[in-house]
Amino acid sequence: MSKYINILFLQLLEKDPEKRLGFIGNIRAHPVFNSINWEQLERQEVPPPLYPAELTLDKKYFKQPRMLMEEAGSDSSSEKSMELSYLNDSWKS
Repeated sequence: MSKYINILFLQLLEKDPEKRLGFIGNIRAHPVFNSINWEQLERQEVPPPLYPAELTLDKKYFKQPRMLMEEAGSDSSSEKSMELSYLNDSWKS
């Protein structure tokens, strides 16, 4: 199988696009993909090979998004800290 994978990569990475697999032939017909039932895959009837790990909903790992613009109706004179590491003097008003 690894022999076929090496050949597949070489054919996909062919510099000349007119000689590249996909231009001169159907990628699905390559021996690497012989075990895939493409019709079932397109109908989403094939279970995924990997499942993601269970997601945690523990909020201590998430930061609340900062609002860069003030909400409508709030006092426009109040300044909000943007926690910038560098502030150019020409930007100050």
